[in-house]
Amino acid sequence: MPCRIAVISNHIPEELIKTKKILKKYNITLDLIGNGQNIYVDITPQILSKYDLIISIGKTVQYALGMGIPVYEYDYFGGNGYINKNNINEEAYYNFTGRPKCRRLSPQDIVHEIIDGYDEAVSNAFELKEIVCKRFLLSAQIDTLFEVIERSPDFSKEKIDDIRYNYKLDIVHGKAFYAWILGKNDVYVKERLALFLHFKDIMELFLLYLKKKIKKIVRF
Repeated sequence: MPCRIAVISNHIPEELIKTKKILKKYNITLDLIGNGQNIYVDITPQILSKYDLIISIGKTVQYALGMGIPVYEYDYFGGNGYINKNNINEEAYYNFTGRPKCRRLSPQDIVHEIIDGYDEAVSNAFELKEIVCKRFLLSAQIDTLFEVIERSPDFSKEKIDDIRYNYKLDIVHGKAFYAWILGKNDVYVKERLALFLHFKDIMELFLLYLKKKIKKIVRF
């Protein structure tokens, strides 16, 4: 049975908040971490290591599993409970959000699942850690990503140089445009806005380029 549990979310559903009082009867401490809660901190390995179980969704699931900490997937979409060897592929496909099933439970049922399934979750923790580290660590996937990009028939040094040339043009055009719109006052604001427009457009174009041109998708 876990001694300390953390719910990590900026949108904690009411049923999870209500589990705090029930878990206390089992001498289990539940901390609520997130926007609007008593604890609102950056989620670091030092924070996660304080807990025997993490209740969350999304990226926090990967962080906790990568540290060998059992994870109970649940948040405002509901959730599918403990991440295990049988469901990790499907849950990863939906970014550990609890979708598409969006299973909702009562506070009592959540507590029962947490307690009844904890020992098995602990026994699977090491194997899940290995799976997650191989699959989601950026350092383990970055070489694969670059290989996919470089194998693309549309990847060429000439196109990269063309992007760099247009990058410089965007900066000049962006500044000129905002000088015309805003007049000559507040040069700093104009330059900031121009750069914001430039980077926003560049990111959108880059993402569109990847979606259209890269034939193989690498899932992190």
